[in-house]
Amino acid sequence: MTRLALGLTIMLALGLRPAAAQVVDFQIPGGDSALIILTGARATVDLRVTGGARAYDITLFLDDARVRLVQADSVPGYGLPKPTVTPGTGVVTIAASGTGYSSTTLIARLIFEMDSLAQQGTLISLRVNSLTNYSGVEVVGSHLTGLLNVCQALVLRGDVTGDRVISSRDALITLTAAVGLPVPGFQVMPGGDIDLDRAATSRDALFMLSLGIGLYTGYEGNIKGIANACAPLHPSPGDMLFFRASDIYGIAAGDTIPRRYNTPQAYNAYPARWSPDRRRILYTAYTPSFYYDLLAYDTLTGLVDTLVRNGSYDVGADWSPDGTRIAFVSQRVYPYPLYVMNANGTGQVQVTTGVVLNTGQPVSWSPDGTRIAFVACQTCGGYGIWMVGPDGSGLTEVLQGSLNHNPYNPVWTAAGDSIYYRRGDGYVWSVAAQAAATPVRVSPLYGGTESDSPGASSLGAVFKSYVRSPYDFFLRRSSDGRHLRVHRNTVNSNDSRPSFRRSGGVYVDTVTIAPDSASLSLSGTTTQQFTATVKNNDGSTSSAAVRWISRNPARVTVDSLGGLATAVSVDTAGVFIVATVRGWRSDSARVRVTP
Repeated sequence: MTRLALGLTIMLALGLRPAAAQVVDFQIPGGDSALIILTGARATVDLRVTGGARAYDITLFLDDARVRLVQADSVPGYGLPKPTVTPGTGVVTIAASGTGYSSTTLIARLIFEMDSLAQQGTLISLRVNSLTNYSGVEVVGSHLTGLLNVCQALVLRGDVTGDRVISSRDALITLTAAVGLPVPGFQVMPGGDIDLDRAATSRDALFMLSLGIGLYTGYEGNIKGIANACAPLHPSPGDMLFFRASDIYGIAAGDTIPRRYNTPQAYNAYPARWSPDRRRILYTAYTPSFYYDLLAYDTLTGLVDTLVRNGSYDVGADWSPDGTRIAFVSQRVYPYPLYVMNANGTGQVQVTTGVVLNTGQPVSWSPDGTRIAFVACQTCGGYGIWMVGPDGSGLTEVLQGSLNHNPYNPVWTAAGDSIYYRRGDGYVWSVAAQAAATPVRVSPLYGGTESDSPGASSLGAVFKSYVRSPYDFFLRRSSDGRHLRVHRNTVNSNDSRPSFRRSGGVYVDTVTIAPDSASLSLSGTTTQQFTATVKNNDGSTSSAAVRWISRNPARVTVDSLGGLATAVSVDTAGVFIVATVRGWRSDSARVRVTP
């Protein structure tokens, strides 16, 4: 059985980040990006603290139906005893305390086993519950962590016979294949490629023979499993949107496959957002006629509606929870204010005065519909996070600008009690939705989020982090602190700005006209009273105002508020009248007019 040595490093080096954070990370010798374990085999891991430690308590998250921690031992000479092991479902907590060691400390030796029936690996993440350095100081408060991608392997490099031992028999089979003779029943590649030149040659056969009889070849480091299936993606915790360059992609809740949407001219400096009913995508775009404007893309019809149309810089919008209104930031007047309008672009109203909104940052509407969050300054000594009611009431500074946090891309949590944002240090933070609240870091995942937006899913914050090249999207689960990869960037992409459809809100879902048709006569019945019933997505009746229009007022008119249709001239084919709720939902009826 092959034992793979792995260095699991916890680096306690002050000054790695502006906040003097300690990095808790997985490191694999030789620069590998994943731990590869043969199915049914074991791998040894050293847990190391750079900078010295005398006590620790660390939880490891893993999918224990695939990979199990089967043993944890002390490492002699470092002043720490064998750790206590507390298993649980999907978690293992290890802890120990002793005299410690003043410099790099191997605190534990762990042995992982890949299940014999495993078909793929697991992503192992850490939650550091406590960590005491050699001086007895608790240093967990500002730590950062990493992730380990464990991959399942079926083939050991150098073992073409499949008996998990490298021997002269493997060398003979490889040599036979290298000279062009058949070797039925054996798959020489890729397992026969020891020197990693993408071919199984007599040179590889010689290495196998040397290794089989115990001679040093210099290629011992290549004798490891060949990754077959690494940690799977976690299904998207909600209907997600993200940018790939200037294209908008979406992943449905519970799925992992992205789909591209035909959203023209999309500008990726601000997140795109689903309407509550998942019908329309709201995004910012450059338009030749109206400069930077807000566009709504209808996913069913493919039609795009330009909403603001005033020729100013209008950007960074979000839907109200019921989908009837849109909040956005505008440069049409100074100080730059927050605006609210109907979902069809009508009724644009300035909401804020006295604060200067950062027009480079999006706004976010609270899940209960009562507040809108944005980045702004008042005296402009520093930008903070503010919130205000959609009617302009209750203007409150949540994250004080004097803290110099440099907040970016605020978004309400799914619970509506806090606001996620990216701080200037590149990490995801949150702040309670109340005046002068104290911010806390949401995720310690090492790698930062570049200049990107956190997304708020029902399970926790989702953000972009550089755990491996390129950036991937990770979920930091609020329930237990586990990190899971929810989207893997492709080699040629740098996907950004994840956002999630708000669920749980009540919004207008249907409009139904009665009757659905009518026949009028210029010499007889010249009018018809229509009514519209508006229903919410939860089945309740909505009191939202209905606007009536006629598609051809020269033939049939309709009272815009009352729904009374009147014949004007003959049209036997019929004219459609439409009942619309704030441009969000509509229904139509056909009116024929005979002589």
